[in-house]
Amino acid sequence: MEGSAANDDFSATPQYKWLVKNCVNYGFILRFPDNKTQVTGMAYDPHHFRYVGQEHAVKMREYGMCLEEYASYIKQQSNG
Repeated sequence: MEGSAANDDFSATPQYKWLVKNCVNYGFILRFPDNKTQVTGMAYDPHHFRYVGQEHAVKMREYGMCLEEYASYIKQQSNG
């Protein structure tokens, strides 16, 4: 399968739903979430997960931030 058809198929599976719910417990984030395309500059990609460590993954979920937002937040915290 190619393109969005492959994305749609995976994102509709129970495995994907489990992965999105539990990935932070293992230090992973969904790299390009569908609600952050303006921030990431990338289209939604349900196959792309990134390891950031459990502490950061949990905080990103808690704050509702994508990686770009979180990196900016961390930079501001260290400068302030």
